[in-house]
Amino acid sequence: MLQRFFAFLPLFALLLIQPASASEMEGLKDNVAKKEAVGDVVKTGDILVDHVLGNATAPVTIIEYASLTCGHCAHFHKEILPEVIKKYVATGKVKILFRDFPLNALALKAAQLSQCMPEDRYFPFIKTVFENLEGWTSSADPEATLAQYAKLAGLPGERVTSCLNDKNLQDAIVKRRMQGENQFKIGATPTFVVNYGQGTITDITTFEEFDAALKKYVK
Repeated sequence: MLQRFFAFLPLFALLLIQPASASEMEGLKDNVAKKEAVGDVVKTGDILVDHVLGNATAPVTIIEYASLTCGHCAHFHKEILPEVIKKYVATGKVKILFRDFPLNALALKAAQLSQCMPEDRYFPFIKTVFENLEGWTSSADPEATLAQYAKLAGLPGERVTSCLNDKNLQDAIVKRRMQGENQFKIGATPTFVVNYGQGTITDITTFEEFDAALKKYVK
């Protein structure tokens, strides 16, 4: 399932982020599970909010589960999302909720920074991360590059540091990923959940494919 993610990254980027990704994320998930097993409930509702593209009253809701180091997700945001916005979001037919589904520790750091962004800078930051994916994942210090993006987007330096070190925020993002796995059986990114489980859309590479899959849910 994850072949879609790795296929879009160059070899030198894979050498930087692939080897420890699975064990890192499994360790973080185990940590959250252990906390909740002993009654130390990880909270998400008061830490994470759903960032929404479109009118809140749009009749169709799409939840996009994506990883900020996912090449296929970057392709969707650069090549397909603008057409989706034009046809479905701007016309009030659909709203899109973005939820992080980090595939590795670096994606988790990017998700933490995105969650600390002011609301009006959230999607511009996501756009910057995806548009420059190959560059920052292959840089000498990817986390420092991410931090620089966050500062340029308007997040003060001290807030960047505190955000990256916020274990409660980290746990909340990991828990939301686990909820996506359990509730909607998310196994790869991007996955699009329609109307909170009415259907899912995966394995799309063009707007035409996305459009065809979405039409049956939109009147």
